[in-house]
Amino acid sequence: MAVSRMVKINLGEPEDQKDLSLMEKWRRHVEKKKSGQDAKVGICLITTLLSFQIPSQLVMFVYYIIPTLFIEYSPWVQYYLKVLVMVGCLEFTANYLCVRLYDTVYRTTRDNPQPKEILNRWNNPPEKFEPLLGHSNGMANGHMTDDHGSLPWTHCEKCNMNIPPRTHHCDFCKACVLKRDHHCFMVGTCIGHKNQRYFVVVAFWTMMCGLFGALFTFVYVSHIHWPFAPWTDFFLPITVYRTLWSDEIPLHIGIMILHLHLECLFGFLGFFYFISQMLIIAQGKTLHELAKEVPVKNFNSVNSNFVSVFASLMAVSRSVRVEVQAPGENEEEPKTLMGKLRKHYEEKKREGHHGKKAMYWCWALWVFQTPTQLYMAYYHVIPYLLYDFTDWTQYYVKVIYTFCAIQTLGNLVCTTLYSSRYVQTRDKPEADGIRERWENPPEHFGLDMNGGPNGHLPDNGGLPWSYCDKCQTTKPPRTHHCKACKMCILKRDHHCFVVGRCIGHYNQRYFMVLTFYATIVGLGGTALTFCYLRLQYWPESHLTDYIIPVAVYRGLFGTMEIRIAIMIIHLYTATFIGLFGILYFTSQLIIVTKGVTLYELAKKVPIKNKNSVNANFVSVFGNFWFLNFIFPMTILFPLENDGTSWTGIKIDHNGNYNSDSDD
Repeated sequence: MAVSRMVKINLGEPEDQKDLSLMEKWRRHVEKKKSGQDAKVGICLITTLLSFQIPSQLVMFVYYIIPTLFIEYSPWVQYYLKVLVMVGCLEFTANYLCVRLYDTVYRTTRDNPQPKEILNRWNNPPEKFEPLLGHSNGMANGHMTDDHGSLPWTHCEKCNMNIPPRTHHCDFCKACVLKRDHHCFMVGTCIGHKNQRYFVVVAFWTMMCGLFGALFTFVYVSHIHWPFAPWTDFFLPITVYRTLWSDEIPLHIGIMILHLHLECLFGFLGFFYFISQMLIIAQGKTLHELAKEVPVKNFNSVNSNFVSVFASLMAVSRSVRVEVQAPGENEEEPKTLMGKLRKHYEEKKREGHHGKKAMYWCWALWVFQTPTQLYMAYYHVIPYLLYDFTDWTQYYVKVIYTFCAIQTLGNLVCTTLYSSRYVQTRDKPEADGIRERWENPPEHFGLDMNGGPNGHLPDNGGLPWSYCDKCQTTKPPRTHHCKACKMCILKRDHHCFVVGRCIGHYNQRYFMVLTFYATIVGLGGTALTFCYLRLQYWPESHLTDYIIPVAVYRGLFGTMEIRIAIMIIHLYTATFIGLFGILYFTSQLIIVTKGVTLYELAKKVPIKNKNSVNANFVSVFGNFWFLNFIFPMTILFPLENDGTSWTGIKIDHNGNYNSDSDD
């Protein structure tokens, strides 16, 4: 018996285990296993299966199944099928990562309504139901309401906090989840408000890839292996034995038989989850509410229910602040055309439409550029330009090209998913007097007896906290408000429309590596594509063929090979990516070396950085910062600070700068 553990003794009356039904025994077994160990084992097994299934299935389809089953069709039909297979696998992988990375856990902040009556009523329940007074919480029936659906806030005994409507506790995650649907062991996290959209897409592509993959795999195996083998070869133990030890089954056939079982499993699971998710979203409910028989009445249309899942801009736990303009404050309509255009641009900028459109265009460019450029490099550019070299030289060049592409996409995803938003919590230092000093500024500058001798409230690094009138909260040093994101960003550098997110404390490391590899992939791809076109297509082409509209027209209507048209488009897109990459990488390298940000340079913030160059790089990348250019080192070497305090950095308060002007 371990000396550090306590023994829990049940003093209740023992129950006769023989009288319990099989379902009751299984239910009790599941309750005992809710400590999380089974969930960890399940996610490890699923991750291992997916790590094997996705690359091996791609190889089998690209090199065996499609060329064999569609040998009578043109090469372009095979090419389009390969592209569809790659798109399906990329869609599944990207949405699977989004489901894993998007957190739906509810965290209490100061801007949430925390009714004390709920906690008191929970700890001291009355003997009989007595409605609370109307003036206590706003409703005569004793419930707290939000601003959207008259749904009551409740209290979670396990988390010991008040939780918003439709938020429920998960025993596996050990946290309260916003709009909890269910805990999925395939992804190892709870499905809720922020990741349900990605889970539905994962289920759809799992169904498509699984069922169609099983169909094509079965047809291939039945034509190639079935006439010469017994039906017992389709049992997994026999397949593994005859493939690995007796060599009676070729390796690719053995892998396909294993794929056949896995594809059927994933296909039917995806079909089940996709249909169930579509039904509950159409009804505006969740699986948890259906299982617990929560009497939720949804008066929205089916389209509104889908919009709330796939295009929702409002969290279920937050209220909407409406700014009402007085009748006499209406501005005059501009009379000139330039004035109307300027007003239209300002309105769109205030609403954020320009940033969203730019982000959508950039992501469309990434989705088109990445698979097509890799395919052209693998099957056309590298084999043609390196024809005189050995096969191993071509292989190493392809590996380097693939590594750079993976690094670019990986850091692009990390830059997008890692948010540098400042979240106000109860454990942060609340500098007293900041808001009062902001709302009632003194006529003349005077010394603050409670603060420092210069009138500022210093933290451990000598930098002042300030107040954001838009977020209505105090903010740490070097934190500034972003109009596009509509939030305060820790160590805000700039708002990047390529990734659709602000670059700040937590994602600057990924953005810098992204620009480095974007420069290599862009300029390197431009050089290789230009050499290929100059040797292969230039002698028989016209100058107008290199204009994008002409190339697209001739490629679609058959007067030009589609691969040539795609490469001409690559000349422009790769050059665009490469030039922007070298511009941003050079600027990021300079500002990281100096220990400042682009925002501080633009606003002329008098930052004094006394740290060394190596310390500045460590503050951005963590220890062993150069390893981040080989692999993201977030887990091994996390950032040393949380972005609220800075050592070795001072502000010259005699400088002519207003630290609260975040426009």
